[in-house]
Amino acid sequence: MASSNLQDKSDESGYSQEVLDFAAGLSKSAESEGVGFTPNLGALSDFLAMMKADAEELKRTGEDPRVKMMREKMEWARQDTRSAGLKPIGNEAFSKGDFKEALIIYSVCIRESAQEDLYWLNLTAAALKLKLYDFAVRSASKCIPGPNTGPAKAHFRRGQAYRYLGNFDKALQDLQVAHQLEPRDPLIQAEITEVKRLTALEDESKQAWIAGQGARGINDIFEGGTEEYERLVEAKLEWAKVEFGE
Repeated sequence: MASSNLQDKSDESGYSQEVLDFAAGLSKSAESEGVGFTPNLGALSDFLAMMKADAEELKRTGEDPRVKMMREKMEWARQDTRSAGLKPIGNEAFSKGDFKEALIIYSVCIRESAQEDLYWLNLTAAALKLKLYDFAVRSASKCIPGPNTGPAKAHFRRGQAYRYLGNFDKALQDLQVAHQLEPRDPLIQAEITEVKRLTALEDESKQAWIAGQGARGINDIFEGGTEEYERLVEAKLEWAKVEFGE
């Protein structure tokens, strides 16, 4: 019966039984140590997939695991160097109002150093300026592994994006978490007040306000859509390799 229940959970969650079993094992281990732990199934799924891919690659190439680890560490260091070099260039573009260029540069930073929340937060800020609100929700969410977790800025900016999209309930949820994390931030409090004001409007007025926010998609920013966006990101990455080292 227990196995059946676990299979039901697998079907409901969309994750494999292997991922659920791994998560259950981690939770049990944490519980035995008296530590609270909420597994991020998405991250665990990615981790297991990476481990399997690594094992298959080592089997195919015959490379010594220690040599592979050293090679990867050196590559990670080079990637972090490139993203650190690009960040001030992206910040300058942002400060000058060139949000499209900033979006491209921060996207490269993420491609090189996706583990750094700062780059996701900067990408979200650029997306908000370009009125890419769905894009902003997705990028801010990368910094939020679970409910009531993650940086206050991630919840604040995702809350802003939800507000512009007219999803006032989700906006308020995020902003209240941001307020809990940074209770003295006046910008967060002002945003909460604005969401509550909009929530109280009549439906017709709400819809008119939402329509006036002019939500856009990648195709509205890049003439060639996602394909052009990816091409520009790749070109900027190649430039960074020359500028900051291969």
